[in-house]
Amino acid sequence: MQFAVNAGEAVLLRVGGFDSGGLGILTISSDIPPANNDCANAAPIAAGPQLATTHNATTDGPALPPTCNQGTGLNFVNDVWFAHTAECTGTLTVSTCNGASFDTRMAAYSGACDGLSLLACNDDAPGCLAN
Repeated sequence: MQFAVNAGEAVLLRVGGFDSGGLGILTISSDIPPANNDCANAAPIAAGPQLATTHNATTDGPALPPTCNQGTGLNFVNDVWFAHTAECTGTLTVSTCNGASFDTRMAAYSGACDGLSLLACNDDAPGCLAN
């Protein structure tokens, strides 16, 4: 179903069955880009699983260098941004393996949004062909 809402408006959603109950997934989306649609509005995140959506996101960010081409080109669209502060010195692992419903692409940068320096990029990690 679809209907108009205003920012800040609370809506109660009633979900049931036609003739019985059961288990299912309720998906809610809007035509508004996510708050972290742009680099300047990167959402702060800590270590651990994070819920993310690129639904209605636009493309914001630098072009990927040729070294990021892992066989599928350099296309990078409908992106969202996150900001993570390392809790310790070591290796940071970021993965969407088996956690996204679409083929993802990732890039990590240091610096400010107007002067980003690429740290790493990934399209299809070994052992995870649909990440």
